[in-house]
Amino acid sequence: MVYDFHKFSPQSFERFSQAMVSKKLGPGVQIYGAGPDGAREASFEGRLAISTHGSVWDGYVVVQAKHRASPRRGADDAAWLERELKADLDKFLDASRGLKKPEYYWRLQT
Repeated sequence: MVYDFHKFSPQSFERFSQAMVSKKLGPGVQIYGAGPDGAREASFEGRLAISTHGSVWDGYVVVQAKHRASPRRGADDAAWLERELKADLDKFLDASRGLKKPEYYWRLQT
């Protein structure tokens, strides 16, 4: 089955991503609503059945979704995504914001 994510709005892609994350991670997922969300769509703290580089994820996970309403397909999209993710990651490094720094950062994008 093929899904055309380009027809999603940024908000509908965010909600779709939150639903997928809730299903994948299960109970304990914190979903954030519309408005200021501290650079998170969802978060989870604990041990997960996900591993990278042979190490199981165990700690604070932040999930971020990014959807460009008017994709251009190519280098411009990649540059846009890089700017967006860097801006969000910088929020966790700014101590004045009081955000807990994640051990794992899971991003979903179109």
